[in-house]
Amino acid sequence: MRTFTRVLTAVLGVVMLIAAAVLSFVVVPDRAQLPEDTDSTRTYEGQVATLLNADALASGDLGNVVLRDLPVTIEQQVEVTAVDGGTADVTDASTVTLPDGTPLLQTASTYVVDRKSMRAQGDADGLVIGWPVNPEAVDTTVWSGSLQTAVPAVYEATEEHASIETLRFTALESGRIVDAAWLETVPTSVPSGLLGILATALDAPAAVLQQLGAAGDSLPVDVPLAYLVEASTTYWVHPTTGMVIDADVAETRSVVLDVPGLETTPVAPVLDLAYQGEADSVAATVAEADDLAGQLSLFGTIIPVALTAVGFVLVLPLAFRRRSRTEIDLTGDDDSSSASDDQSTPTASAGSTR
Repeated sequence: MRTFTRVLTAVLGVVMLIAAAVLSFVVVPDRAQLPEDTDSTRTYEGQVATLLNADALASGDLGNVVLRDLPVTIEQQVEVTAVDGGTADVTDASTVTLPDGTPLLQTASTYVVDRKSMRAQGDADGLVIGWPVNPEAVDTTVWSGSLQTAVPAVYEATEEHASIETLRFTALESGRIVDAAWLETVPTSVPSGLLGILATALDAPAAVLQQLGAAGDSLPVDVPLAYLVEASTTYWVHPTTGMVIDADVAETRSVVLDVPGLETTPVAPVLDLAYQGEADSVAATVAEADDLAGQLSLFGTIIPVALTAVGFVLVLPLAFRRRSRTEIDLTGDDDSSSASDDQSTPTASAGSTR
């Protein structure tokens, strides 16, 4: 009965060791990646200092071509729509609305994301919706939708933000906008006769107005337009889960004349937007990140260590007992051999004396 109990205890110990290994090498790695049921919404608050009203421009309503100083709310939804092993299809959609719920801007992008590294695959590159689990405090890259390229995200500090320790990164964007989806929402050209009126409505600097006047008849009848972006985004990243706890965004998009000599001179902003995470949304994100970090610690460290310790305690006594029995058996065999040798020696001697 005692032997059966010892064996049963040892088997239980082995099961615990196997369970610890499964948690460490199967369960935790599965949790330490973008979950396939991801569907999160973040809320930001800010202000639109300037916004070109493309509809008013198209209809000739020049009095309402520019909207100014509007408080806005931004809702960002990130959703995993499909999973294929280590990659996921992710949609990132944002809507900018006025306090009364009227939508001003809407954007939507789809990415293929590596679920562990969180980096975009295929046409995009860099981080797109967050950092990986246990992010490094080093420079990295994030995807710029406006420029359609990856830009540096510089690690700046480890600091307290929203009452927790975070890693702070800052990314800068500067250049000509090539985002086809956004470019479809703004004018691609303007009649030269309306150019001065539009520039005045947009509060173009006097130097730019003088430059436009000097260009005069050299401009085509329909003046092609292009757009530049200058943006700065600061990210506060959870040090364990890699989730973006908060972001502070300042972005200006300016129109330029897409003609030789003027293509790099901004006429005026068509979008001047600044926003940061809304307090309740940031608090909810912190709670979500801390909960996930707790799960990673529980299943990745606490439970495996406990199972391993108890498993060894249950297995080792039987292992030592079997080793002790083996040593006893070997000692008994040696004694028998010695006795046999002692009995054979006199016989040999007796034979020799004859």
